[in-house]
Amino acid sequence: KSGKLWIAVYGLGLVSFDPATEAARLYSADESELGGEGAWALAAAPDGVLWIATWGGGLVKFNPRDQSFVRYTSSDGLSGIPSDNLYEVVIDRRDPAILWIGTREAGLVRFDTKTETSQVFRSVPRRPETISHDDVLSIYQSEDGILWIGTDGGGLNRFDDRSGRFERFADNVGIANGTIYGVIGDSRGVLWMSTN
Repeated sequence: KSGKLWIAVYGLGLVSFDPATEAARLYSADESELGGEGAWALAAAPDGVLWIATWGGGLVKFNPRDQSFVRYTSSDGLSGIPSDNLYEVVIDRRDPAILWIGTREAGLVRFDTKTETSQVFRSVPRRPETISHDDVLSIYQSEDGILWIGTDGGGLNRFDDRSGRFERFADNVGIANGTIYGVIGDSRGVLWMSTN
């Protein structure tokens, strides 16, 4: 809304850049309440709040208007965030109060920003209706609300949160590698993925 660009920088922190003035500001992981080893991914909510996935610092809510940080970690005992090492954060298209978070070794997390509570989806051996792998690298939500989830070793997953069921895609559909770093969709509904 302000015209600023926000950039997540692993190992450094969060950067705001104003193209009109060419001014940049660093919110370093060491000197701010960002925590961990800096920002891994971020999502901008309709109200201007930034939700930041950090490595080692959990989930961070940053309000640029008052410069306030709120951290949600695996040790806070309240939020239910199961890991402080986060790869991805996406705001739900249908309900902007819901975040989808990809974690290291702790599955997919549905975080309700209103109640500040989580629901965790983990891989369960011999249960193909669960997520294929607990390392969730990437998340894309298509126009119909379906989540497409890239994992580190488990291929691609399709998740319908209304049914709570996952469908797994890997070499069975020609995906050459089980590590999916990124997934996006185009205007025709075709998914594009980056892999090893």
